[in-house]
Amino acid sequence: MNWDEAAATDRLENDRLHAAIWLPAPAVVVTRLRGAGGIEFVRLYTAAVDRVIEARAGSGGRIRAFHHWAEVERYERDARSALRTWAVGRAAHLADAHYLVRSSVQAFVISAAALALRRRLVSYTDEARFEEVLDEALHAGAAA
Repeated sequence: MNWDEAAATDRLENDRLHAAIWLPAPAVVVTRLRGAGGIEFVRLYTAAVDRVIEARAGSGGRIRAFHHWAEVERYERDARSALRTWAVGRAAHLADAHYLVRSSVQAFVISAAALALRRRLVSYTDEARFEEVLDEALHAGAAA
């Protein structure tokens, strides 16, 4: 994945967070978040994915998400709640989501969320493995 933020479709930066979103393949959404994940990021992300869902209407297939969140310091409660509510409402359009995080505690929280949402949420603490799975998804998306 080319992490050039100039190529990002959406960006948000303020004193608490730095976020970028890429749409590198028709059914793949990639985010990179640094700092504190808040409701501003959730609004940016959900709007981007909703645009992809609308553009793909009738084409079948579900959207895969990859979140490079190894530099997230915290993720605010209202943001978690809003993202969960949005994801439940879009479940038919969402496939797996992959998260690069920096600790096993964060990975555990993602596993618990997967159970609650009944979705496949995969966490990684190994950036090379995360990049490998992302590259596989991009190659599959380019071939589709």
